[in-house]
Amino acid sequence: MHGGPLATQILFVARVVPADDPPIKGAKLPDGPAGAMAGSLKGPVARYVAVMQIDPRGIRFADTPEGTHLAELELAVIAYDDEGKRMNYSDRVVNVNLKDAQYARVMGGKIPALVPLDLPAGKGTLRMVILDRAAGRAGSLEVPVTIAAGEGGKVGRFGFQGAI
Repeated sequence: MHGGPLATQILFVARVVPADDPPIKGAKLPDGPAGAMAGSLKGPVARYVAVMQIDPRGIRFADTPEGTHLAELELAVIAYDDEGKRMNYSDRVVNVNLKDAQYARVMGGKIPALVPLDLPAGKGTLRMVILDRAAGRAGSLEVPVTIAAGEGGKVGRFGFQGAI
């Protein structure tokens, strides 16, 4: 919900960058529109990617009979215009299934996640949400953004970094 209280049970850091940003070059991103409402966006539109680093200590991993550690995360990025109306969103479920060595490495670091979203030029707000579906825990972050139209109808860069 736009403007709602932030959830703080799962900690994460996020940056939002253009899809052609060098650090994410080569990442597998969808070819078609990014976001459930991408087809209805007006004006110049550009692809951005929410680059998340999730603290695994807030996530409940279940031990499977195969000897792995499994968590089911829901990742959502929602864009609102300056009047609070939803413009576009991406919502997907990711299964994190780790062998013992991978699990040990992840628990000492972060879980990376990329969520692409097409955005139009203008002012608005981005809300990012991470939900641990098994534990019912969530983390969220909401930030104001301004996306200026650049030359040739391309959308200019914006970015932020924040943590809950």
